[in-house]
Amino acid sequence: MKKTLLFIFSFSFIFIASSQDFTTNWNNGYHFNSSDGEHSLKFGGRIQSDFAIWNTGDETFSGTELRRVRLFNSGKIYGNMKYKLQLDFSGGGVS
Repeated sequence: MKKTLLFIFSFSFIFIASSQDFTTNWNNGYHFNSSDGEHSLKFGGRIQSDFAIWNTGDETFSGTELRRVRLFNSGKIYGNMKYKLQLDFSGGGVS
């Protein structure tokens, strides 16, 4: 279901983008905005990781782990349809 929604919004945005002038900027995420203000797209997310080094006297160990990865895409299409898709990669699964 999520892949279908992502495909629909991506396809819609590509269709819209081919007929509009867009500006891009970085402001707490990557933004695309149409010149008429009717369409927008934003990408963002956050990554949390853990890293540790410890010494047992004879040996030194280290490890790293991605605790949480959240990626999102949000936007507005035709001035009145807003959406947000957020994926959470934690605990070895996607939700």
